Amino acid sequence: MTRREELDPTSSLWDLFAVYLHVLRTKHGLSCAAVGREVNAARQTVSHWESGLLRPDEGQIRGLDALYETGGLLEWIAFHAEIVHDARWQMQHLRDEARASMIRVYERSFIPGLFQTPDYARALFMLEGAVEDVEAAVATRMARQELLRAADPPQLCMLIDEDVIDRVIGGPEVMREQLERLLEISERKHVILRIVPRSQGFHHGLVGPMKIMTVGRELIGFTEAPLGGKLMRGPKEVRELALRLDRIGADALNRAQSRDVIRRALESLA
Repeated sequence: MTRREELDPTSSLWDLFAVYLHVLRTKHGLSCAAVGREVNAARQTVSHWESGLLRPDEGQIRGLDALYETGGLLEWIAFHAEIVHDARWQMQHLRDEARASMIRVYERSFIPGLFQTPDYARALFMLEGAVEDVEAAVATRMARQELLRAADPPQLCMLIDEDVIDRVIGGPEVMREQLERLLEISERKHVILRIVPRSQGFHHGLVGPMKIMTVGRELIGFTEAPLGGKLMRGPKEVRELALRLDRIGADALNRAQSRDVIRRALESLA
């Protein structure tokens, strides 16, 4: 099944947007290259728009509305797609993560999912009580970590609140194993792991967890909330998220200091 065949316009406005772009181009008898020339985009980029892999920016959407004479309809669909919660955000998030060449994360509550041990993840799922099949959820989370073992893994830049390191999840044994795992990962050349110290007090990460993934030439933002998450592809939104991550990073300890914090937490569990 192709990516375009996977689109479901009944459950996602962004999927509807992608399907409608393909319908409009076909109806007007235009090639992807011809459309690209009109809106300053490569042929492959136009194809990716219609597959839902990429999204045009605001100026390109206005250009597509003009080209297809849709009276601003595409702009309105994109507007509502940005503000309406997409029930399939998690599936798309995992697809984007698996294809990313760089992943930047800030986490204030728990160890980031890509670094969790099975027992830590299991304890979290049981604590939250939000999934019916805990073991299936743990397996899915562990499968995400396959990208860490890839021949060419993504660059990972992780910012973690110090409280996360001291918060014992699943008991001392589980937490000890988790912190040892964190130390091991922090030594890898493609990983930058830094701790935001408790002494920092107020900082720009207190609003909640956030992530930016580089997928091809696109930056995709992600913010997390108790009842779900939101993917952001709008350039303005993602720029604002990147600035927030930069500011959090400015308050974080360096890599060596961060490892010292983790070691001290490990010693306290002995």
